[in-house]
Order: sequence, then C-alpha cells, then structure tokens
Amino acid sequence: MNKNLFRAGAVLASFLLAAGLAAAQPAPPREGVFADSYVEIIPFGETPETGFTLYEEGEEVERQIGDFEGQLLVVNFWATWCAPCIEELPDLEALQVERGGEDLQVLTVSNDRGGAGQVLPFLEQHGLGNLDVYLDPKGELAREFQVRGLPTTFIVDPQGQVVGRIEGIAPWNGLEAHALIDFYLEGRHREE
Repeated sequence: MNKNLFRAGAVLASFLLAAGLAAAQPAPPREGVFADSYVEIIPFGETPETGFTLYEEGEEVERQIGDFEGQLLVVNFWATWCAPCIEELPDLEALQVERGGEDLQVLTVSNDRGGAGQVLPFLEQHGLGNLDVYLDPKGELAREFQVRGLPTTFIVDPQGQVVGRIEGIAPWNGLEAHALIDFYLEGRHREE
C-alpha cells in the first residue's frame, strides 16, 4: 500500500515539475492553424539518432538530425501517395527558398518505399526542384519520431531539442509560420 502511495506521489511530483518548467518558458506564438494544431512536446527531448538518406547528384549519403546542429530544423515526414502532403510541399519549398540557409533548414523526409526512384520523378513532375531529397523508405526515422500519420512536421531547435509537432497540413509560407520560426531562431523559447 505504501509503495503505491509513493509511486502516485512520485508521478504527481514529476507532473508538477514538468508543468512548472513548461510554464517558466515563454510560449511560442500560436496564430491561425498553429493555434489549433501546434503541440509542444518538451518531454520528447533529444532528437533520435536514427539515420536517413540524402540523395544528391546520383549518390545516397547517410545523414542524422545531429548533422544539422546549430540550425533550426523543420522536419517534415511525407509520401508521394499522401494527398495532404502533396498540398503542403509547395509551402515547405517556399519556406526553404525564402528562409533556408545557415540558420534554418527544411528537411522533407519521404517515407516512400520506392526511395529515390519514386521520389525524384514525383518532385520533378510537381515542379518541386528546390527541395533536397531526404529518404526514409523503411520508416525507421519516422518510428523514432513517433509519427502517427502523414504529413507530420517537427520543429527541432538549434540545440537539437524537439520543441514542437504539427500533425496535418500547415501553411509553412504564411505569416504565422514565420512568426513561429522567428520565435525559435531568436531563442525566445529558452528565455527564463
């Protein structure tokens, strides 16, 4: 009986501590679609170390999220057969073109089993030539990120912490998305 009481107390203390830590940090701006679908996942913590593939100039190069340390990442899981993903990709491409660089990278990670042979013609057919081709054909990285459906996008801060998740389509080239990105680029989520 005392063990169960102790466990319940420990769980409650952990919850209160987590709630206190989350409350101490400024909340990201939540406007438009981000007000309804944006979910902070502070407890997720470090990003998975599972590898994925970058297809570049006819070669496949193994990558990890940690390779992008120091950059804010918008990591989007998608597939060629996913209609909402197809709708969202042009906004992700526009975000990469407009804001991508030393501070920000958009990683659109395809979960298509056919790999580059399936993804490259699809991107060409849809005029999406400004996105790097990242592949996760076995869904290993998606499983590590606990993706429940496509599209799902994670925001990873420059310190390698997963700080947010959006399930479903989001207007990544809209003012709301830019405000959210600026919040993390400026490190306001780490202010106390």
